[in-house]
Amino acid sequence: PEATTLKRTKTITLPVNTRVLCSFYCVHHSESNFPKPDEFLPDRWVQKRDNDNHKHEESLGKQGVSNWEERTQENDRHSGDPNFIPVGNQSYHLAFSAGARNCVGQVLASRMVPAIVARIVRYVKMELQDENYQVELIRYGANAAPKGGVPMNFSKRL
Repeated sequence: PEATTLKRTKTITLPVNTRVLCSFYCVHHSESNFPKPDEFLPDRWVQKRDNDNHKHEESLGKQGVSNWEERTQENDRHSGDPNFIPVGNQSYHLAFSAGARNCVGQVLASRMVPAIVARIVRYVKMELQDENYQVELIRYGANAAPKGGVPMNFSKRL
C-alpha cells in the first residue's frame, strides 16, 4: 500500500487498485475555491474596465469597446476591498466533467453554442484591435484561455 496526503493534514493509506473519485459538487461548493458558492455572483468572473483606460480606448476611435473584462488574479482591482467577492478559482471550474458520468446537457450546449455564435457573427462585426496580436494561452486545470483576453472591437453590421 502507498500513502497519500490529503490537504497536507492527514495521511491515509489506500490498498492497491483502490478507485478514488472526485466530487465536482464538493469542488464547486468549496468555500476555498469559490467563496459564497451557493450565490449567483458574476462579479467573481468579470469586472468593469478601468474607466480611464476605457475612455482612452474610445478616444483612439475604438468603437464598441466593452465596459467589462475578465477578472483574474493578475488584474483584480478589488483585492483590497473586504466586501468584494474574491476572484473565482478557474482551475477548479469543471463545467461538464468527463467520462461516462459527464453532464447530460453537454451535447445540447455543444450544439447550441455554435448556433448562438453564428447568430452573433451575423449581426456583429468583430475586428482585432491589433493585427499583429499573438495569443498566449493560460492553462486552468483542463481548460485554457487567452492571457488577458483577446483585444477586439465590436460594432453592429450594416
